[in-house]
Amino acid sequence: MAWVGPSPESTESFGIKHTARDLATKAGVPIVPGTQGLIDSAEDAIKESEKLGFPVMLKATAGGGGMGLAIAHDAKEVKDSFAMVKSRGENLFKNAGMFIERFYPDSHHVEVQVFGNGQGKAIHFGERECSIQRRHQKVIEECPSPFVVEHPREPMFFRFHAKVLTRSRPKGGSLLRSRSSRRVHKLWLSRHNRIFSR
Repeated sequence: MAWVGPSPESTESFGIKHTARDLATKAGVPIVPGTQGLIDSAEDAIKESEKLGFPVMLKATAGGGGMGLAIAHDAKEVKDSFAMVKSRGENLFKNAGMFIERFYPDSHHVEVQVFGNGQGKAIHFGERECSIQRRHQKVIEECPSPFVVEHPREPMFFRFHAKVLTRSRPKGGSLLRSRSSRRVHKLWLSRHNRIFSR
């Protein structure tokens, strides 16, 4: 009998957002500009936000379902949101860790479904548009993505980055050999012609 599903290591690595960002970086997959590691104070949050450029998003590293997020357009909003995001992370997910990413309000949120066999091979099952959201929670998932249909050259980038995350072997050994189904979130900035993982 074989377990078909994520390993404990996989769940732990990808379940915490800032470690997932580190894995993507090691695999050579571009990620949304953000802080390295966690932010411990409101003062550091303001400094890092000013480096990234506003607007920014404060994110609970263990958050999910649209919870533990706050958008800030200036230093005052960063300061006002810092304690709230930390508190929600602790109360909802038992983890007060927080990091910051640049926020792109006009981006497309496209997800790629991939499946890895645990032995370094992975396939994709196409993309879906997830840009229609309410309170950072998806309302509609549309497949195929109308955006991807209109930009037929882009799917190869979405799929490539998704597969890299499940089968990549960066310098020093294996990154993470996923043996289950996984969603990889992509952020497409059409105005800037850039794709990030998030």
